[in-house]
Amino acid sequence: GRPAPGGALPTMARGGGRSSPGAMAAIVSATIAALGSAQFDEPLLPVTATEGMAPGDVQLITRLRLSPGTRPANWTVIPAPGSGLPGADRSDGDLVHLVFCTDARHFPGLAGAIRSAAAACARPQRLVHHVIVPRGEEALAANFLACRNVSAPAYALEIVPFDDAAVQDLIRVERNSRQDLTASLNYARFFLPTLLPRVRRAFYADADTLVQGDVAALMDTVGDDFYLYAVPKDQTYARQYHRPVTYRTFKERYGFAIEPQDHTFNAGVALYHVAAMEAHNITREALWWMGRHKRNMYGLWRYGSQPLLHMAAYGRWRALPAAWNHHGLGYNQSMTAEELATGKVLHWTGTGKPFVRTGNYKYLWEPHSGLPVCGGRGRCDLNASSPAKACVPEPPSAWVA
Repeated sequence: GRPAPGGALPTMARGGGRSSPGAMAAIVSATIAALGSAQFDEPLLPVTATEGMAPGDVQLITRLRLSPGTRPANWTVIPAPGSGLPGADRSDGDLVHLVFCTDARHFPGLAGAIRSAAAACARPQRLVHHVIVPRGEEALAANFLACRNVSAPAYALEIVPFDDAAVQDLIRVERNSRQDLTASLNYARFFLPTLLPRVRRAFYADADTLVQGDVAALMDTVGDDFYLYAVPKDQTYARQYHRPVTYRTFKERYGFAIEPQDHTFNAGVALYHVAAMEAHNITREALWWMGRHKRNMYGLWRYGSQPLLHMAAYGRWRALPAAWNHHGLGYNQSMTAEELATGKVLHWTGTGKPFVRTGNYKYLWEPHSGLPVCGGRGRCDLNASSPAKACVPEPPSAWVA
């Protein structure tokens, strides 16, 4: 059951049920089977009242019939409780949900992200942390976080397994791209409606982040009429997507055109409306785009999962202030003290992660890392070669209560 507002969830590693391998395979099997067909025009998007419809009426249509360049103001559908639409049974109450997707390589960063988010929140008891990991790493994640003093009752924590077999065969990135872009866990965000079946809205952050802003206060102030909030990038669609087939495929799919000079966004920190994702069946849309990208001789884009969001969320995302994703700490070593102090979320994009030996700005991250003494069961080794070796046992006389 769900806790009362302000209560805490126990730490748990979830298995079986809706996130079992069989259930996840069932979600995508029909889509993958359809990817080889030239015809893929079954009803997709529930839309709000349009011309000729009574207010509040809802219908399913194959695609939006809009003139080129028209911004799809009616794409975003927020299912109201009791409306009968997908997602209508989701209600967060007073709880604020944070989502982190990571594998064992970034578990040290995960501890800092969770601990810093709680420290920056005026009412940390409202926060529920959902950690999505590859299936099979649930116990390792729970044990590592406990080693860093991230466990119940101080933290409401859920470990959620992700079955990467659902997307493994559809992943395509160029050979000269970064290896981490091929990680199937990057695509878990498109399965949030299934992985988090009772969550309505969620704040998503990469594990190489440090949260300095009050996420609960942010969630209380943003509107509810969105699919995605994110920080815009300097890059436009025209700069990031050079292949005409990408724009042509989008227009054929949705019936209107991308404006090439519109800006894209960084997906490493984002606020998702999970109920709207479910209503729009974003899981199916992402898999459809992955299939088209995989089958195209030259591909539709260069990189991994972020382009999928740029396509699926075009016209229905809103901008967060830049402070909520102050990125570049992993490669830019010349940031000022003021820049670092005013960032709501510090993001170590780049190779200089704060939890590696030669990382950048380690002094900012270490106070939230759970080091050097953790959990009363040993001493954490910041430079351990693997999470399994991170907690170095000590004799009972050295334990900390």
